[in-house]
Amino acid sequence: MAINYTKVTWVNGAPPALSAENINHMDDGIKAATDALDQMAVDSTGLPDATTTKKGVVQLASTGQQDATKVPKATGAEIASILTAGGYSLAPATGADNLDNIADGTNYKRIQAAKADKINAGRDLGLTRYSLVPLYRPTADAVIGIKNLGSGIILVGTLDSNAPSIIRSTNYGKSWVNVASTTGRSAFFAQNGANVINAVSGNFGYYLSTDNGATWVGPIIPAGAGGTYGGGVWYLNGRWFISDGSSPKKLFYSDVAAPASSTNWTEITTITNCVALAYFNTKLYAVKSGDDIYVSTDNGLTWAQALSGSFANLVIAGSYLVAIGASVYRTTDGTTWTNANSNVSLNAAVHVTVLDTTIFARQSYQYIYFSTDYGTTWHNVGYELPSNQTSFGYSLERVNATVLAVSYDGVYKLVEVVK
Repeated sequence: MAINYTKVTWVNGAPPALSAENINHMDDGIKAATDALDQMAVDSTGLPDATTTKKGVVQLASTGQQDATKVPKATGAEIASILTAGGYSLAPATGADNLDNIADGTNYKRIQAAKADKINAGRDLGLTRYSLVPLYRPTADAVIGIKNLGSGIILVGTLDSNAPSIIRSTNYGKSWVNVASTTGRSAFFAQNGANVINAVSGNFGYYLSTDNGATWVGPIIPAGAGGTYGGGVWYLNGRWFISDGSSPKKLFYSDVAAPASSTNWTEITTITNCVALAYFNTKLYAVKSGDDIYVSTDNGLTWAQALSGSFANLVIAGSYLVAIGASVYRTTDGTTWTNANSNVSLNAAVHVTVLDTTIFARQSYQYIYFSTDYGTTWHNVGYELPSNQTSFGYSLERVNATVLAVSYDGVYKLVEVVK
């Protein structure tokens, strides 16, 4: 408040003579100043707290809070009270164009969830994780099979309708040499030390190398085998297995280290249409084409159903045997299987591989998916392989700390760009 005081008029620059009137005038001024200070309630503790009726120049408690010092350290409930008093709604309609309830913290949760959704969507669009880098482009019209023999030696099989062949690199793919011509699609490889078998499809038979793929002999057809499109070749637990092109496909085995003769093979009559094999916890497991999982306790001679379903492949990741197909199941003992509740169908994943504990699966010719949680969640690597792909060009293979994928126009290397 203003303090009223009327200055006594000086004469010629000198104060007026001291008189009762002038003293009273001075006393009135002092009294007016004292009353004004009393009104402001100045004491040793400073100004009192503002209220709804008594406000300072800075009105920190205009919403009814008596103690102005509470505002900067107010609780969530007090902030909510202030917002409500200001006319703001704490729980407007939810939805893409509205805020969520800010009284219980769901606004923050909504933002975090939306951010996670965008990150995952970006991963599936190829914005994170992997890129595919061309490693080899053949003169033949397609690469359909691949095998890493170790020590820098990589083999690929081609589809060329005029001259299918096996092509070899000894320096991790820096250069390549055509080492053999074959009579069919050189799709499947298996290895036993320096001994390698390439099973061809389209004109069933196999080729054998005893020097890490440098030279080859063939074609060789196991006695009793035949047909066109072979199902695969494997070397597991000291034994060779090969699935022919008959209808249904026959499965044969050989215990010869380098089976160079058609008589080195014996037909297994207890299972047919075998398209995948895995050795896990001292037992063999097989996938019948688009069908169930079977188990053998005598190294493949007899088989019994282990899991009903529609599966395409088997892979070992960590302590799990994972069955991949229209649904994904896994087991740690081969007896109890758990549905992984996969978020995608991999019914066409006829080629899989594992890098550490990350599973890679080729679903059709264009798409490669990976899972870091043993098959529960799958993501597209984010890169589509060429669409002019043959349906046989699915193969994946691990080479040291990366994965190679074959394509109609060559071999690609998966390079991790974001972890």
